Amino acid sequence: MLLMNSAMIGLKGTHLLKEETLSELCKWKGCAPPGLLEELQGYIQGELLYIPKKTEQRVKWGENSGSRQEIASRNEEIFCSHSSGCSVNELQKRYHLSEESIRKIISKMRLAMNR
Repeated sequence: MLLMNSAMIGLKGTHLLKEETLSELCKWKGCAPPGLLEELQGYIQGELLYIPKKTEQRVKWGENSGSRQEIASRNEEIFCSHSSGCSVNELQKRYHLSEESIRKIISKMRLAMNR
């Protein structure tokens, strides 16, 4: 992320720098080429600029942290427990989820099993 104005230029992950030339600034790791920085300054100055990753480089929510797999395992446990006779009320207390959440999980798992 770049923060640019006429007095200071800052880079996320580094300290603020006194504005020098754009070519000197671009020696910093991850910085855009000087021509691109000059072009951006024509549109935005003194503001933060966020440039997201390309769609094909993104990972789904929770894939890097493992949260996605943990929730899938939890949902499978909920479905198996319910199939074995555990009531929705018991599952609510055990997993600290609302009745609606438990019912949605059971319904989605049931649909997935029937496919």
